[in-house]
Amino acid sequence: MTTKQLNVRLPEDVWIEIDNRKTEELTQTDIVVAALRAYFNPVTQSNTDELQRHSDEIQNLNDVIHRNAEAANQADLLLKDREHEIIRLTDLIAVKDKWIKALENQVGFLQLEFGKLDPVLLALMPSKEEVEKKKWWQFWK
Repeated sequence: MTTKQLNVRLPEDVWIEIDNRKTEELTQTDIVVAALRAYFNPVTQSNTDELQRHSDEIQNLNDVIHRNAEAANQADLLLKDREHEIIRLTDLIAVKDKWIKALENQVGFLQLEFGKLDPVLLALMPSKEEVEKKKWWQFWK
């Protein structure tokens, strides 16, 4: 393809924008040619279809993000519920431990009192001769 030369005066801001976008692979001429082709070539149906496809993909990704955000919120609420449950159960265990300690103290007290009463009960028990002479319902007469 043959090329023709065109000398154009550009506003300074456009010139700066072109100059900023140039690279080793992309020259100022390439940038201007691409811009003119985009200007003179109207949007085709394939471009419109591609834009619609990209728009659909973006919408799908937004839906996924929305679902993930909802799932994260639900997981956060579930985590908070579990934390409250752990605190409640920890408090319940502390109360249970206090009850166990109180009952152990009572058992110790009762064992001590039983130890004191054991000789008295042995003294009140009938002798073997009485057991053999009396029937069980007569012991307390």
